[in-house]
Amino acid sequence: MVLQFAIFFKYIEYIDYTLKKNKFRDNKMSQLANKRHMAYNSKPDIDKKDIVKPILKWAGGKTQLLPEIIKRMPHRYNKYIEPFFGGGALFFYAQPHNAILADINPELVNLYTMVKHKPYEIIELLKKFRNTEEDYYNIRSQDRLSLSLEMQAARTLYLNKTCFNGLYRVNKKGEFNTPYGKYKNPNFIGCICSSSRYYY
Repeated sequence: MVLQFAIFFKYIEYIDYTLKKNKFRDNKMSQLANKRHMAYNSKPDIDKKDIVKPILKWAGGKTQLLPEIIKRMPHRYNKYIEPFFGGGALFFYAQPHNAILADINPELVNLYTMVKHKPYEIIELLKKFRNTEEDYYNIRSQDRLSLSLEMQAARTLYLNKTCFNGLYRVNKKGEFNTPYGKYKNPNFIGCICSSSRYYY
């Protein structure tokens, strides 16, 4: 049975209405929302400067498609739901106030949870990692479940930034097996500072 792992950021109670273009309905919903201290999400500006970049490189990421996706977003909506979060390019760009995020990959769920709650601890752990082929394979060979949640998150981010093309691939045993990427200066610390500030 496939388990759906879900994480919640800035969860705010909402009314299960479909927002209509009709001004009367829109105003009525706004009044109800204000009474319940709720927040609606607004369509982001395509050219905004305060952009939070994704933490990870991820196959199928939407970064290059963001301008086209944003054009097609409603100007106002109640809940942002992301069932297959991955790198979260659209979420970090839109920065919704009211969202449910989910992914089936437990390593991703743990990474984002730890970055939300313990970003500085993750940064301190990452400072100890070196971008060498020997270190890469030593860290890759670790039993993930034997590590603390913080170390698991640091390991996930380190491997993503230093493996070949940021590819997440596992063998039949569920062990990460993407080869070393041989990048000179992978940034696996600064990206946390950018994304974690959004959660606060």
